[in-house]
Amino acid sequence: MAVEEITANDVVTLDDLKELAGAAGPCITVVIHVPSPFEHGARMKNAVRLLEERLVQRGASSAVIDSLLEPVRNFARSTGNAGAWSNALILFRSPGVFRYFVLHRPGPDVVSVDDRFQIRPLLPALAREQRFHLLCLSRRHIRLLEGNQRRLEEVTTGGALPQDIQVWLNERQPDHTLDNRSAAGPSVGSMKGVSFGTGSDRERNDENLVHFYKDIDKGVNKLLRDGTAKLLLAGVETEVAAYRTVSAFPRLFHKAVIASCESLGHGELHERATEVVKESPSAPLEEALSDFERRRDSRRISTDPHEAVKAALEGRVADLFLLERAELRGAFNPETFAIDTSNPREDLLNVAALETVRHGGRAFALEDRDMPVPRDAVAVLRF
Repeated sequence: MAVEEITANDVVTLDDLKELAGAAGPCITVVIHVPSPFEHGARMKNAVRLLEERLVQRGASSAVIDSLLEPVRNFARSTGNAGAWSNALILFRSPGVFRYFVLHRPGPDVVSVDDRFQIRPLLPALAREQRFHLLCLSRRHIRLLEGNQRRLEEVTTGGALPQDIQVWLNERQPDHTLDNRSAAGPSVGSMKGVSFGTGSDRERNDENLVHFYKDIDKGVNKLLRDGTAKLLLAGVETEVAAYRTVSAFPRLFHKAVIASCESLGHGELHERATEVVKESPSAPLEEALSDFERRRDSRRISTDPHEAVKAALEGRVADLFLLERAELRGAFNPETFAIDTSNPREDLLNVAALETVRHGGRAFALEDRDMPVPRDAVAVLRF
């Protein structure tokens, strides 16, 4: 199988996990924290040295070691020279796979050579929204951006969104007036529409803003209709509230960035946005938690970690929730599915996660407050 080399990913998908779960060993997993760009090269060199030692311990030949580690060494050199870094680098390498992810919420450092990958460091990312769109609301400058934890970039809207309320008013009504119209209906008889005054400049301005945001929302729905990323609003509280009252966009974040968009620099805007996004459960997690609630009084819920591991190996787990800090070390017999915890060979909860996604299920790693029940592992069973 040809090695697939791709650039760094900062978004993790279930398809990524399925690829990793199906890989044949030896499987290399590296998780390193990189608190500054100056430490990246040294940490990668140390990781490569440890990998060489562990491959030798497994009895790998020099040819196999060179074949496995050549792309890792090249990666270490290229990213070190470029000064590339982030909070955490998670790298996976096997005879048929070379993938790496840059994430901002890492767990402990890992340098592992085993029969399977350690995918648990990726699981917290699946539990949170990773991609988002950001709509900056302002009467003078509307902006639509797209981003993730590492980047925030402006979207070219091609004129689909009004930018300035005054320009919009001028284009909509050359005489600078905006009469409110009551749509004709059963109560107005033969009248096609009834004109009425706003009563005050403030009421007129509020009405103008509502219609302005309605037009913006139409454009947003058109631009983002084929996507799955949720939309985060940013603006002062009154404008965010006004937009919510008219929006028909189906995937709005419950929270917003409450601030004047003109007063925030790009970096601060990105930081404020990611603070909201990373606290928002992902759509797959919300769906999985809903499924759990529907089944919680049935026999299809297991909170026994041993049973969860066995059920995953049998392909019976639809959704697996793991406590991030939990660990169950041991060995299992693939023929009898018996678990021996006296032999701390590997993390069996990692095995459960791998087997869950390999059989088409979903796996998440959660903090204590997010677990559906206070247990180390919760499995929703297919049968």
